Order: sequence, then structure tokens, then C-alpha cells
Amino acid sequence: MGSSSKIEPAPSGQPTRPCPVCGSVQHEVLYQQRFEPFAAGSITHAYDVVACSACGMCFASGLPDQTRFSEYYDQSSKYDLGAAGAEVSSFDADRFADEAQFISANVVDRTASVMDIGTATGGLLVALRDLGFTSVHGVEPSPDAARAAREKHGLHVVAGDVGTAKALGKQYSVVSLVAVLEHLVDPAAALRDIVGLIAGDGLLYLHVPDGDRFEFDVDAPYQQFSVEHINYFTAGSLRNLLASVGLEVAAQRTIVVKLSDIAEGPALEVLCRGTARHLAFERDLEGVAALRRYIARSAEKEAAVLMKVTELAESQSPIYVWGTGTHALHLLATSRLAECNIVGFIDSNPHYSGRQLAGRMVLEPRSVGKPAGPILVASAVSQTAIANAARRQFGPDVPLILLYGVADGPD
Repeated sequence: MGSSSKIEPAPSGQPTRPCPVCGSVQHEVLYQQRFEPFAAGSITHAYDVVACSACGMCFASGLPDQTRFSEYYDQSSKYDLGAAGAEVSSFDADRFADEAQFISANVVDRTASVMDIGTATGGLLVALRDLGFTSVHGVEPSPDAARAAREKHGLHVVAGDVGTAKALGKQYSVVSLVAVLEHLVDPAAALRDIVGLIAGDGLLYLHVPDGDRFEFDVDAPYQQFSVEHINYFTAGSLRNLLASVGLEVAAQRTIVVKLSDIAEGPALEVLCRGTARHLAFERDLEGVAALRRYIARSAEKEAAVLMKVTELAESQSPIYVWGTGTHALHLLATSRLAECNIVGFIDSNPHYSGRQLAGRMVLEPRSVGKPAGPILVASAVSQTAIANAARRQFGPDVPLILLYGVADGPD
């Protein structure tokens, strides 16, 4: 899968995506990601992970347009109050506190106004308020999450997006965008809109997964190439993106985010400000090399998972599969999981209940009754959380099939 001057049609049937940093359509395919089609829980069934031949930005190509992404987030928000996981976990709370510390170390004035775009239930705003910031605001696409931020935390959060924030007609000393840029088809366009929200001497805070270090935290193979993450920023490619919209980095750090008891994720944080200086692009060859290493490590780790799935397919013993996210959809398309004797899928997200996946029904845990076979936990990041939920629902002795080591006992 080398580079070529001729761009082949994407496997999804969607148009080739221009580089989100420099706009080039010349790229090299690094990996072909595939998912089992699932209208309720996926944006697309296939995309190519590519490296831009001009600037080195790595991203997903062959995607539907932003309308499909918006539809997916409207229908599948994990922050809807009826969905499991709507409450902020202890891991998220620790992350918000750490992010707030980084911001506060660079913003002395505690009366500085803050606008958090995509604030979810307001975790970062709460952490900033705890550090003394007195003017914190947010916008959040999910109406349920925005309402929770207002009712539970007394925050000024409205349902909406960047356009909603612009309509308020105000500028802010700090605008924050946490775990958003990696989801956007056109991140440069979003940043251009956001620049208008920043006061003249204000700062933009960004938090993205760090592609330079994906290889060091391979919890689930290819998990960084998820149904939602379509931009794989490194320090170099993020600087190039910022330069394209007239922003420069004022402060930067790399961190490791604890995602669960068994999973971590590398992240990159920057505070940036507007500049009139011309900032030259630097081709990010190191980022491309880092992503190649991540792909190789994912393949090594997935080999053991594929062996387990093959054994289940050949035994034809009845099983349930708990989880319908990136990991499950990837395995259904790239392993023999679809050939297994799956009685049904289990998922706590009410958006998925009653839907069909790979010809089987998706069930809420409470509707299963007594499982007719063991439960395969189709997640690495949430393996222990799902295992504990299964034990609470079906009893401490419910048989579980774990793909990533041994989960701890129930809480």
C-alpha cells in the first residue's frame, strides 16, 4: 500500500478526503480500517488511514460528509441521561482537574471569561470554578448534557455548537476545545470560527490524542482508529494546522490520560494565541513513522485476540457479546466473530436497544434474563466496568470471556 500519484476510490465508496491541514489529495495508505455496518452506532463501515504526501498529516480518508457525523452524534450521544456512562467517572474527573491546572498555570486572572465548546456535562468548567475562575460558560450539542450541567452544577451551559456560541455575541479570554478536533471533517474551518470568539489577547486551549505516542498505549488494537476519531494529530501536524488559521503555540505539554483501570491514552495539550507572523509548514515525517509503529504494535497485540475468536467460532458454543462500539464493530468485520454462535449483543445505550447488528438483536442488560451462555466482553478500555456490570446484573458467577487479561472483581 504505497504512495501513488493516482488516488484510488475509497473502499467506503466515499470521495477521497483532502488533507485537513494543507488540502492536498495526494496521500499514502497506511492502514485500511473496517467496521461491521451498524446504522445506530457507526458513521461509516470503512475508511483508509492515510498520510498526506505533502505535509505528513495522518487522517482518515473516504468519509461521509459532516452531516452524517452530526446525525450520528445527535442520535448516539453517550451523554444522554438515559445512557450508561452519562455520569462523569473518577478518571474523567481527574482529567478535568489536570486540564484545569494547566490552564490556570497560564492564566493568572481568575475573572477571565472562559467558553468551553462541547462541554458535555461541564466537568472542565467545574474544575476551573474550583480553582477560582468566576466567569465560566459552555455550549454542548446534547440537550440532555447541557441540562445536566445547568441543573447539577449550576453552570451557564446552552445546547448548541460553535455557531451558538458566536450568536451570543461575546468574546472570551479563554476558549477551550477538549477532545473535539480529532472528530471533525474540517478542523481548520472550525478553528476559523472559534478564532472569532477569542478576545484580542486571549488563548485557545486544545486537548487531542497524541499520535506521536500511540504506540506506547496499545490497550485495544487499532482503537485510535475508531468510528469517531478521524484526525491523528501529532505536535508537528497540530502546529501546522494552527499556523494555517493564524495561531501559534504559547504553551504545550504531553500527558498520559487514565481512561480506565487497564487503559491509558497519550494526549497533547496546547494553549495558543493569534499571531500576525507568517508561520511556515514543516513536513511531519516523524508523525508518519510513529503511526506506522502503532499499526505494527496493534497487529502484534491483535494476534492473540484473533486466536480466541477463532476458537469460539469453531466451537460454536452459544455466547453473548457485550459491547457494540469500535472494538466490536472492528472485530466483526476483520475476524471470525460474526461466525460465532452469538445469541445477541448487549449494550446499555438505549439508542441501540432493539437494533440489529450482524443479524442479531441488540439487547439492554435487563432484558436478557439469565444468559444462555458466557458473555464475551468486547472492549479493552471498559473491560472491567462491563465485567462488573455483568456480575451485578446476572450474579457474581456469570461466566465471562475476557480478551485482555483478568478483570477485577465487582465493586
